[in-house]
Amino acid sequence: MKAGFLLVVAFFFFSFRPSVCHGQILVRCILINKSDSTLIRNALVHIIDVNRQIVTNQNGEFEFTRSSGTQMVTMAITAIGVKDRISYALTFENPEKVYVDVKATSLDDVTFQYLSPHDIVVKAVKLIPQNNVNKSYFGYSRYRQYQKQNGRFQNLFEANPIVMFQVSNARKYLSAHESFATRSNRQSQFRSSKVSDDKIHIGELLKENPIYHLDGSSLFPSKLSTYFFEFDSTSDDEEYRINYRSNYSSEIHGWENYHLNDYHGESYEVGKIVVDKSTFAFKSIDRRSFRYPDYHYPKNNNFLHPNLKFYTEFVDANLNITFTKSEQGWYLKDINHMYTMEFYDTYAQKKTYVISDIYELTCDSISRKVDYVYVKNFFPKLLNNGAYDVMAEDELNFPYYFFPKKVVWDDLRQDSQVGNDFFYPSNTRSQSK
Repeated sequence: MKAGFLLVVAFFFFSFRPSVCHGQILVRCILINKSDSTLIRNALVHIIDVNRQIVTNQNGEFEFTRSSGTQMVTMAITAIGVKDRISYALTFENPEKVYVDVKATSLDDVTFQYLSPHDIVVKAVKLIPQNNVNKSYFGYSRYRQYQKQNGRFQNLFEANPIVMFQVSNARKYLSAHESFATRSNRQSQFRSSKVSDDKIHIGELLKENPIYHLDGSSLFPSKLSTYFFEFDSTSDDEEYRINYRSNYSSEIHGWENYHLNDYHGESYEVGKIVVDKSTFAFKSIDRRSFRYPDYHYPKNNNFLHPNLKFYTEFVDANLNITFTKSEQGWYLKDINHMYTMEFYDTYAQKKTYVISDIYELTCDSISRKVDYVYVKNFFPKLLNNGAYDVMAEDELNFPYYFFPKKVVWDDLRQDSQVGNDFFYPSNTRSQSK
């Protein structure tokens, strides 16, 4: 009998305790107007301690989890007539009653609209044609690509291209074709490997810009409904900063036939999007992609053609894009992309290479005009035929994004002198061994 009584007591004790899991406690609150005890609906509550933003429901309720050993909670609350930051001592009631001072507000000419992070991104995508440069123009730029192979940097190529953006607004969204004229370029001695090429990949880099290449990008409208969005705690009065996660990534890591080979589900991505509050223009996009550890390539279609001596697996990638505003509208300022692949010897079944391909571009200025000497020199690909100009050395030394310059150049100097001894004939790359 005593044992049964103790079981009943234990049941009631654990039933009415707050939910605890792995040191976390579920806190359920209700937001109440201190002056008239009415419920405060659709209020934005930022729980400072756990860095989470929540909107109260129609009953003024919201929930969050926090460490079970703490009692004080700091909340920033925003609603009609409320913009306050309070410290609240948990009473462990169910629910916690949080009373807030609400100022009297005339609603005759006031409309309150809450935009979710998803709503903001969707609106920003729709406004791309309005916010961004929607006419053709020239971008005076600086470009760099290099590799990190088995821990060592190699194959540096740098140029000062003029990028011609041929912008079209014929469809629902903006699109562009890019072509390139080289003002000057330089390169280190090319180190060949069995899996690397010596191509210049600026065109592929610019296709990562979703403003002019929305199809296939992470911002394609039909994809957004499947993402998880949340406000970043660093959002301020000028910017929406939104974190997101997608179970599928738009990263194709240099594979032109990526979609034809059906690599759907290879990787996932997490990122941050920054949107200007006044115009809903994109200010920056940061995307990080990771291969699922248990992903298997269908039909073994990750072999390198034509000899099939190696097969490859994606590891991870980082894409960073920033935009800046001009009189013509917002335009691409910087785009940086790095992806890492592992290459396995088919016959030995042994990992032979780990290679990171790195691409960095910054646009110094844009113009509707270009010097006549470049008019006939625009090509679909960036050519390695620009004359090296020692006086332009500072322009080619724009900051590295992913790695420190000294670390990269220390590796390059193992092959040859780097600096004034760059070698520039147009056939250098094809002759390098």
